[in-house]
Amino acid sequence: NDCDRRFHQRIAALTGNPVVLELAGLVAATMDQPLWQRLRDESIAVAGRATIHLAEHRMIYEAIAEGDPDAAELYAAQHIRRVRRYMNLD
Repeated sequence: NDCDRRFHQRIAALTGNPVVLELAGLVAATMDQPLWQRLRDESIAVAGRATIHLAEHRMIYEAIAEGDPDAAELYAAQHIRRVRRYMNLD
């Protein structure tokens, strides 16, 4: 959804790295594709999953806000693994 896309793009913008920002744009474009949208919609249709995704985003945000790159990296990696698993991409 749009909030998810904006979250990822904002995090990328905060890095100040134009390569990371460009990658975020590519990810956003992928998220607009019908197959991705179907996989995402099926993934979060399972009760509780959308709440987990939001909580993971919050943890990533809080780690960044607190200036803790190790925690941000850990939470981001956990989030990516979970999304891949939920979307059957692994």
